[in-house]
Amino acid sequence: MRMAKRLPKPGDLLEIHLPDGRYAYAHYVLEDPHGGPLVRVLEGIFAQPLPVERVAQLPHRFWAYVGINPPVREGRWRIIGSKPVEDVELPLLRSLEFGTPKNNHTDGIWFVRRAGEPGPGRRVGGFWSLPPEYLALDYDDLGAGEDLEERILTGKRFPWKERVDALLRERLGRAGESGSTGGE
Repeated sequence: MRMAKRLPKPGDLLEIHLPDGRYAYAHYVLEDPHGGPLVRVLEGIFAQPLPVERVAQLPHRFWAYVGINPPVREGRWRIIGSKPVEDVELPLLRSLEFGTPKNNHTDGIWFVRRAGEPGPGRRVGGFWSLPPEYLALDYDDLGAGEDLEERILTGKRFPWKERVDALLRERLGRAGESGSTGGE
């Protein structure tokens, strides 16, 4: 009989066995009722597994909400230790919400919220008018383990997010030349 694996809980350090055979690490910091499991992906990709003491010292790379139970159950990710989360400053995240003609925001509205706070957060602009200070924020949405592994390897978000961000950067660049950020 196979013994059930313990599922991750906030504070756990996770070793992520990447598809190319290398290793990456994450720190599970929050079970957010409005976003899901929030992890701090840690800096670096390694040929060999690291000792937990070294993993605990790795710097932050990026934030992500990710479904962590399936890859742990499958054995692709494993819990290697824990680190306190009390001193972790939770990130400000951005989301793009689309509505219907009835609620008058079919073009998309940007919101920002601090992880752990109720969603969707504070409205900060229409699709084309995201204030530039929010463009570098990570997205406030849940991804699958495979998607996180791909982002670790490539440094890129989902293709649609990369495209939206490229369009916004282009638009912000043009707005800076003309002194306008465009309308909602």
